[in-house]
Amino acid sequence: MKTQTALNSTANLSRYALATILAAGVSLLPALAAAEESVWSAPSAAIGTGDAVDTGDARWSAAPMSNVPRVDTESQPAPRILTEGKNSGWSLNFTPVLLAPHNDDRLGGGVDPEVKYTLDRGGVRLSAGLRVGGYYAKNLFGITAMPTLRLVVPVGRVEPYVSFGMGYGWLPKIEHSGIATMSRLGTVFRFSESFGLGVEGTIQKIEGSAFAFPSFGSALAINF
Repeated sequence: MKTQTALNSTANLSRYALATILAAGVSLLPALAAAEESVWSAPSAAIGTGDAVDTGDARWSAAPMSNVPRVDTESQPAPRILTEGKNSGWSLNFTPVLLAPHNDDRLGGGVDPEVKYTLDRGGVRLSAGLRVGGYYAKNLFGITAMPTLRLVVPVGRVEPYVSFGMGYGWLPKIEHSGIATMSRLGTVFRFSESFGLGVEGTIQKIEGSAFAFPSFGSALAINF
């Protein structure tokens, strides 16, 4: 009895911790956007300060400082990164995988399409979306649905990312339902602005059941 109570307390603690992480991530989106805005709206350093321009010409060296042209840059903000906002918008991710048999577990696999909206800040991309998954694993068929958060740090055409999700899961065969969690690492190679392919590894589970497993598969990314 004490062991079961301790296990339930640990499970509840993990649920609350992940829920806090997701909530904190969502709340940070406007803060990060505002911080980025303030950085790029700061005035650029003045090019001219009123000092004489040293060109090696004696006429310039002897010229009064008041006659030296000034460059007024106080009202000219620094240019933004050209790619900022380029990839903002809706997109679809699709991840089919196969799970190899192991001991008593038969061949498994599944898919988990995800629709998300991305905020492109140039150097990083923040996404929030909704993921629905259907998997056969541990000799059980499970269905999950959850909101997700994703952080992408693009390097040219390569887009590595980390993603988290927390929602609800169902196991029809044993009539069990509970909190479902997902953690994911992956990378996508962008062939064009609207299409990319990659690979990703995922750990997911439904609390209170044996439905917990890692998976590794392909990743399809389509921007609308």
